[in-house]
Amino acid sequence: MTGFEQEFVGMALVVRLQGLFVTPEEIAALDDALSRCLEARASCVVVNWSRIEHLNSVAFGVLIRFESALLEQGRSYRNCCLPKQCLRMISMLKLTGFRWHIFRTEEEAVRSCLESRDDDEGGGAAPDGSAPR
Repeated sequence: MTGFEQEFVGMALVVRLQGLFVTPEEIAALDDALSRCLEARASCVVVNWSRIEHLNSVAFGVLIRFESALLEQGRSYRNCCLPKQCLRMISMLKLTGFRWHIFRTEEEAVRSCLESRDDDEGGGAAPDGSAPR
């Protein structure tokens, strides 16, 4: 089952993704849910990937477009809890040029949001899952 949960932690909006994001319907639901997040009054959005079973390259594109839109609005984002298969896909698709701002845990990502105004030098692990900078 594909699903989304949203919760504010301070001024950070945490979005928890769940399930498969492969079919056109699932990707449209992802795009719709993330578009609604753009309307939320959050200075930073944390996307938690821990319950993602699989997503395809189109779904990655939706996430990149969403996170780029946040930056255009002067807000920041963090990604956390990426499963190993997603980290591998980032490397395979050559998506390493995009600033992923990956954190191992949701708590670390939220704390990073709350502690800094992220000039998009933000911390986090490299796309290969190595230690934060």
